[in-house]
Amino acid sequence: MTAYSVRARPGLPVSVPIALDELAGLKSSAQWDITNLEQRLKRLKDDPWAGYSNRRKITQKMWKQLGAKRP
Repeated sequence: MTAYSVRARPGLPVSVPIALDELAGLKSSAQWDITNLEQRLKRLKDDPWAGYSNRRKITQKMWKQLGAKRP
């Protein structure tokens, strides 16, 4: 699933990245939808992904397990 994508469920919830300090305040996975996402974005002070770096690589063993060839 891609961040900021609408899910095909009732209410059209939207997938959003969240910061660790937001976890305690979450009500549900459908907390943000197409009607209130703009409000959330305006309230954000910082990018929830700031400082995040995904350095993991798919290893040769993983490619083999996937039954795929490395691009």
